Amino acid sequence: MPTINTPYTYPAGTTLEPASHSENIWGEVSRGLMSTLNGYLDINNFDVKFRIRPDHVMPEQAAIGRQEWDIHETTIFSNGAGTGTAASTARFNVPGCSIRFYQPYAANIALLQWSYFISTTKWLIDRLEGLGGELAPDLHTVVQFDGSDIYHTKRILPRSMSYDTSGGGVRMLNNEAHSALWFDMSDLQFNLAKGWHELRLQMVMQPVVDLDSQIFTEEIALKFGKSFREYDYYMHQKAAFGIRNARVLTML
Repeated sequence: MPTINTPYTYPAGTTLEPASHSENIWGEVSRGLMSTLNGYLDINNFDVKFRIRPDHVMPEQAAIGRQEWDIHETTIFSNGAGTGTAASTARFNVPGCSIRFYQPYAANIALLQWSYFISTTKWLIDRLEGLGGELAPDLHTVVQFDGSDIYHTKRILPRSMSYDTSGGGVRMLNNEAHSALWFDMSDLQFNLAKGWHELRLQMVMQPVVDLDSQIFTEEIALKFGKSFREYDYYMHQKAAFGIRNARVLTML
């Protein structure tokens, strides 16, 4: 069948029908002149000397940048994080290192970036098997994009506190002063759909739970004068976040 091309100009004296004219201009894709980007203009409509200048592109028409940040320290303990002992539930979003943004058009690529300073208290409880054996609760960070973990971003944080009774005595070691770390990472996403998206840094922080499902506790005796007083020492994990930010750059 022959192809009928929609007219966009009319001979002098033509009586216009408003509905038909509007359909020619604003109608569905492949019919309306403005139904696609730039009214079907392509490279064949430009002179060979034509070059796109910055003033030809509207703000955020080709690229969009968003960022969120925090410069204040945030410290979180394991007794206030998550809802359980499993790594899948003992996790939370890190304030100041998460961002939700709206993408008004489909984009070819999205560059995701995030940076954070962190200092941790991560426990290792080492005991004889008859006393319950080793306790090594998890403590790591991972980035999620639109609700799914980006697996290559997982960072297992080093042990900084140990409590060792396996040799018969009690030995406690604190390396927190040497465990502070700085991360500056990125990920590239392709074919980003129009709509809302979310980048968030999450921390998995399991509590220090003993075999009886209770927080690991030790009795510590302190001497005051000639007498001793006993105290219950509850062991919790901790993460202290310093300067941090999340950034997104999308490009058409």
